[in-house]
Amino acid sequence: MKTWKKCKKIQLAGKNILDLCFTNRPGLIKNHQTIPGISDHDIVIFDTELKAKVNKVPKRKIYKFGKANWDNIKQEASVLSTEVIEIFSNDINENWLKFRNGLNSIIKKHVPSKMTSSRHNLP
Repeated sequence: MKTWKKCKKIQLAGKNILDLCFTNRPGLIKNHQTIPGISDHDIVIFDTELKAKVNKVPKRKIYKFGKANWDNIKQEASVLSTEVIEIFSNDINENWLKFRNGLNSIIKKHVPSKMTSSRHNLP
């Protein structure tokens, strides 16, 4: 989908001047101005970037749960639940941290993972 960016619209001495810059990459236009030109036509000047700035998305870890070792996960989760119940405290945050850290440890141990790719040609 093409986008457009309206750069400038001014009125000088009763004359309307409308300067438009059509682009599919508005981020490439840094600056724009008009200067006096020939006759009653002004010259439009644009400063543009030659190369588009690409915001690099940081890589993230993706777990492949379809290839997980579910038997070991169930076994260790059962052990984790009894441990959490045995060392139960009145502080809900402490209980949550013990459970979360234990579950994350099980996932890291038994679920394969990969890092996302850094393709620049995504839609």
